[in-house]
Amino acid sequence: MFKKMGDRSGEITLYSGRMSWCRSERSALDGYGFLTDKQLRFDMPEVSKIMTKIFFKPFSKAFEDGIYDIAIPYDDIQSVSPGTYGLRKALVIERKDGTLLKFAVNHYDRWEQAILKRMTKIA
Repeated sequence: MFKKMGDRSGEITLYSGRMSWCRSERSALDGYGFLTDKQLRFDMPEVSKIMTKIFFKPFSKAFEDGIYDIAIPYDDIQSVSPGTYGLRKALVIERKDGTLLKFAVNHYDRWEQAILKRMTKIA
């Protein structure tokens, strides 16, 4: 079961759904994505974090850093573009520091439109 809302005081969830954070071409973390009024957030269930640490981290460089959740404020997003991860469409998010992050999602068009709409409201 996914934790649908963490302790994010004062944030309003605008859109949410299943999301995979594509850490490499062969490694992804499954979790839940949240589009709030302040940021795009990826949260992984605690049970999945434990399983990943035990079974995958020792064998994959993609999980070396031990980071399993991420939050990206809208003012830190440079651009959003389409990509793929296997057969799924993915959001490729470029941060202002040049870092690229890829998230495989269902309903790609809805996610992209919602992020772009939010970015224009912030700008």
